[in-house]
Amino acid sequence: MDPAELGELVGGCDLLFLDLVMPERDGIDVLREHAAGAAKFPPLVLMSALDAGILETAVHFARQLGYRVDGALCKPIERRDVERLLDGLDRRRTGSQSATAAPETIERCVAAIRAGELFLRYQPQVDLVTRRPLGAEALVRWAHPEQGELLPLTFVPLLESHGAASDLAKFVVARAVEDAARLRVDGPFRVSVNVHASVLRGGDFADFVIGVLAAHKTPPERLCIEATEAAIVDDSADTLQTLVKLRMAGVELSIDDFGTGHSTLQQLWRLPVSEIKLDRSFVSQITTSTKSRALILGVLQMARGLRSTVVAEGIETEEIRAALVTMGCTVGQGYLFARPLAFDALAAWLADAVSRGPR
Repeated sequence: MDPAELGELVGGCDLLFLDLVMPERDGIDVLREHAAGAAKFPPLVLMSALDAGILETAVHFARQLGYRVDGALCKPIERRDVERLLDGLDRRRTGSQSATAAPETIERCVAAIRAGELFLRYQPQVDLVTRRPLGAEALVRWAHPEQGELLPLTFVPLLESHGAASDLAKFVVARAVEDAARLRVDGPFRVSVNVHASVLRGGDFADFVIGVLAAHKTPPERLCIEATEAAIVDDSADTLQTLVKLRMAGVELSIDDFGTGHSTLQQLWRLPVSEIKLDRSFVSQITTSTKSRALILGVLQMARGLRSTVVAEGIETEEIRAALVTMGCTVGQGYLFARPLAFDALAAWLADAVSRGPR
């Protein structure tokens, strides 16, 4: 069948399951032969009784050809495996629908910052053993007058690509520190803020952060600045100056989405980071992929040597939480514990978590 014709035939499906090993041919050949029509295919779920490592490579191969791959299943497949996969897809699709919006101009996005249309939601971070709250990651949202709540995907990349990342970062830091000062929490609790690489290269960012902390009389260890692996291993003098000044002041530093960049051990060794965040793409496969488990174990061992905390992102099931604890990872965040919450909802969630105590 012609690739375009097959694409049209299956285009009405919500999800297409493809086995890598079939009686007449293998799934790899099918993917290659119909790659020209990949854009017309529905999201794929690849499955196989072969080694999990082969399945993972096949997923990467399909994505390289232009297919959208929403998951992979190792045979024999149990009902709960499919239910867990579909449940995760439903959550992600619900979020992506909220992110859909008409394109905005950079001027309109900058104006939104100045008009106070941006706000923060917080996703709690917990002790994976006791479930005691340890902190929360600040996630920016836009309360658009016409389109409702917009997720970062609709406006943050535009701000970052037009030199306005610093304005955004300063807004988020200022609001997050203000909110942290308002929280009444016994014991250590901190807020984390993710910043773009260009912000770290800016000469005044560290001084701005230190000034905001002082203005709200907030201990610096209650703030963690996160940056992607690529951003934080930048060897420029400006970036290193910012990192060192923040750490000297007592602010925590975190490498976000670790494992997706290209940092070397030498670069990690000389950086003043206090935390490493495991990317959700590895965490989500910890119960099904030997490669993901090996990578996570390696990061945990390395972090112990660097005296850094490891935080696991994207924990959605009890099985994943238990597997992480068994491997020695004791801090994490994800829908298993809480979705991103408005400030008042976060305060209520914290009060409830404290009242319940360890579990």
